[in-house]
Amino acid sequence: RRAVGKLLQSGQLVRPFDQSVVRSEEIAVYRHHKRPLRPEIRALLSWLEAELA
Repeated sequence: RRAVGKLLQSGQLVRPFDQSVVRSEEIAVYRHHKRPLRPEIRALLSWLEAELA
């Protein structure tokens, strides 16, 4: 949420709705669907998955 706040303040990111939903037990990872995952990214995602399981 802190990283997003800076982007919202600068206008680089726009909030489409006034309401916010806090989901502290979840994480989202976004990647380009046409690019293969690099080994270090795959390792990070595996680690995150294990930590959150």
